[in-house]
Amino acid sequence: MRNTLSTLIVRHGDNLLRRSGWPETVGVTQVAPGVVPGWLAVCGVLSAAEILALTTHLCQPLNYGRAQLL
Repeated sequence: MRNTLSTLIVRHGDNLLRRSGWPETVGVTQVAPGVVPGWLAVCGVLSAAEILALTTHLCQPLNYGRAQLL
C-alpha cells in the first residue's frame, strides 16, 4: 500500500510540473520515502532559453504579463 501511494504522489507531482509548463528535463523524486513519505524534490537541468521562458511565464500573474527583475 505504501509503495502504491508513493507512486501516485510522485506521478501527481510530475503531472503538475508538466501542466505548469516545465520541460521534460525537470522531474520529481522522493526525498526520503522511508522517513518522510510524500515529500518530493524537483530536480533538473534548464537551458538559458528555458530559464527565460519560465521566468517570463512565472512573472505574468504578478506583473500583468511583464517580466521584471527578480
